[in-house]
Amino acid sequence: QRQMCIRDRAVELDPGFALAWVGIAESAALLEQHGTLNPDSRNQIMQAAVEHALQIDPNLGEAYVSQGSLFDALGKREQAETAYKRGIELSPGYATAYHWYSILISNTNDRLAESRELLNKAAQLDPLSAIIKQNIAMAYSRMGRYDEAEAVFKQLLAANPEFSSGMVTMGWLLYGRNKGKLDEAIMMTQGAHRVDPGKMGALIVEHSFWIGLGDFQRAQIVYQQMEALDAGHRWLPAAKGYSNILQGRYAAAKEEGLFLWHNFNSLGPQRHAFRILARSGAYEQARKILLKIEPRYLNPQQWTDILNEGTRDACIAGLTLSRTGDEQLGHELLTFSANYWQQTAPIFIQHADRYPSFECFAYLGDVEKSLDALEVSLEHQHILRSWLGIAASPELRMIREHPRYAAMDEKARAELNRQREHLAQLEAEAAL
Repeated sequence: QRQMCIRDRAVELDPGFALAWVGIAESAALLEQHGTLNPDSRNQIMQAAVEHALQIDPNLGEAYVSQGSLFDALGKREQAETAYKRGIELSPGYATAYHWYSILISNTNDRLAESRELLNKAAQLDPLSAIIKQNIAMAYSRMGRYDEAEAVFKQLLAANPEFSSGMVTMGWLLYGRNKGKLDEAIMMTQGAHRVDPGKMGALIVEHSFWIGLGDFQRAQIVYQQMEALDAGHRWLPAAKGYSNILQGRYAAAKEEGLFLWHNFNSLGPQRHAFRILARSGAYEQARKILLKIEPRYLNPQQWTDILNEGTRDACIAGLTLSRTGDEQLGHELLTFSANYWQQTAPIFIQHADRYPSFECFAYLGDVEKSLDALEVSLEHQHILRSWLGIAASPELRMIREHPRYAAMDEKARAELNRQREHLAQLEAEAAL
């Protein structure tokens, strides 16, 4: 925020200084990601700043990089990639160009190695950048190379012990989302609170993992902290929606999904609105959002592209289509998605079983294949943070009624109990 003020002052003193306008655009992008700026305001600020910069200097590579970031935020991936490439062409020594370009393709399965190479180039140009090293660790995590990701994260935090973003990201992406270590993930976010209090991102992550552990009382305490920090933040209705889903309160979750849908227009909140409404059984409303944010689901020729971009929503998208008049198309999408995750994704990703192929098989009525996939995912704890949601979902009743499920449920709940006890011990030690 201080950088934004300084750069605002710079353009007041010299409106013809193109790089100052780029600085405003960059600050807006980072303030939305790490601060309190809402997406709509970010987009407006970035659009105006980039236009000013390019009017002053049409060959300013840094301006094209900011333009690429804006296109990415708007979901315009092709335009974003064109802008990033132009930025690198004009400013080949600009580390941020390679860094932000890598982020654009960081979830594209067949481009994960390319993303990491771009990050390596960024690190060569800016070897002291903590955020670039963080993204290298994230790249390894997305590739399923968790040991390498953990090693980079630990090196990063050893060199930058107060780098809260690294703590939160390690907790969220590596420990919580991919390795199922919810206790370790919460301790990482609490460490981030201590060194850098008042950050919404850390609270969001901690809240989600308390829910995953089934401790809704602690989750509510964190929610109140989030509310006190920014009562109008887009994540608050999403957090309540997901909490209600895991507790089987679908009518309440639907209300939060509808609120998100009607009050937050940017891509991220709309995606959460779709997920919450679909998992609440509000398929008609969910379909409207789905076809607004991802109309490609209606075209089977584009399904490979959607799945290759790293989505985990294809199963619930297929179910939504099936329940809203496109039964055959939805069935085909479910089959295609399950096969992609089991046959194609492993070419690019170790631990591709983190994708929810079990869910697609369940919606197709193939109970045995669903249980097979669920068993593998649980063995690696990828699904642990969502286990209570599986246990509550009415759409997965046929899975839960199968004798094989009982053993998995017992194992998952025992692990969640163990992590709750371990977390209590870790918190007590930290308090001392």
